[in-house]
Amino acid sequence: MSKLPYDIDELIGKYLHAETTLQEAEWLLQWRKENEANEKYFNQLKTIFERAAQVKSDRVYNTDAAWQKVAQHIDQKKTRTLFPTQFLRYAAAISVLFISGWLLYQQFIKVERLNVTAENAIVKDTLPDGTTVVLNKQSALAIELKRGGSKKLLKLNGEAKFIVSNEKSDELIVQAGETFIKDIGTVFNVKAYPEQNTIEVTVLDGEVMFYTADQKGITLKAGMKGLYNKNLKSFAIDKPDTNVVAYANRNFVFEETSLAEVVQALNAIYEKPIKVDDAIKNCKVTVTFEGEEIETIAEIIAETLGLTFEDKGDSVLLKGNACQ
Repeated sequence: MSKLPYDIDELIGKYLHAETTLQEAEWLLQWRKENEANEKYFNQLKTIFERAAQVKSDRVYNTDAAWQKVAQHIDQKKTRTLFPTQFLRYAAAISVLFISGWLLYQQFIKVERLNVTAENAIVKDTLPDGTTVVLNKQSALAIELKRGGSKKLLKLNGEAKFIVSNEKSDELIVQAGETFIKDIGTVFNVKAYPEQNTIEVTVLDGEVMFYTADQKGITLKAGMKGLYNKNLKSFAIDKPDTNVVAYANRNFVFEETSLAEVVQALNAIYEKPIKVDDAIKNCKVTVTFEGEEIETIAEIIAETLGLTFEDKGDSVLLKGNACQ
C-alpha cells in the first residue's frame, strides 16, 4: 500500500472521535487489512477509548494514571508495535478528557447521536422528528439530536435529500464541509463530496439559508440552486439540474440529451448498467422515466431511437446504426 497521506496515529484519533471523512475511513480500513499487527494496534487504541466511555461521570479522572495503566499493559505483553507509543499517551489523555466532557454533556444537554451510511446502495431513513433523509451512494450522515432541546445538527459527507417534517419544532442545520444549511421548512438536496471543489444546495420546496461560520451566505428558495466554491470561499446562484434528486426517486427528464449523457446518468443510479455502441452515443433523446426498472428504460430508449435491445443478465446492451 502507498504511503498514507496522514500520520496513522492522527488518523486513528480522528476515527475514534468520528471526525474522519469517507476517504479517510477507507484509508484506515485498507491500512488495518494490510497485516495482523496493524489491526491489533488499532484494536488496542479502540479498547482504551471504549473502556474510558464506561467511566461514571462522578469519577475523578487522572490522565497520568490512565497512561500508566496502558504502559504497564504494553510492558507485560512485550510485543513490538509498528509505530511510536506516544499516541497511546495521547489516546489515553484525549479519551479521558473527551469522555468526561461527553458524559457531562450527555447529562445536562441530553444529546442523542445517530449515524446513517450509504456505501454501494442508496439508503432512505427517517429521523425521530419525522425528517426523511435519502443518502446517495458513498455518503454518510452523522446526526446530533438534543432531546427536549430546540436544535439538531446533521453532518454530511456526500449527497443527501432532506424532506423536513412540517410539524417539526426544532431547528435543523446541515453541516457540509465548511458550510451550513439552515432549514426554513423545506425539501432540499445537498451535494458535498470531499473530493469535489464545490458544495451544491438545491431547494425543491420552501427556503434555506446557505452560509459559513464567517460569511452571511445566501438565501435559497424553491427552484434555486446555490454553489459554494471551496477554493474561492464564495457563494453563487445557478440554475438547478433537472435530475438532481433522481437518485432518490428514480424519476428522470431528458430533453434532446445525448444517449451517452442519458446512460451516464442512469448508470450512476442503477446497479445494472446500460452499455452502448460508440456509433450511437451521440443520438439525441427526449424522454421521461418515473421509477421504471432499468430493463424497461432500455427497451423504451431502443424503441424511441430504433435500436436493438439485448438483456445480458448483468448488463443491458443497446446497439444500432448511427443516428441521422
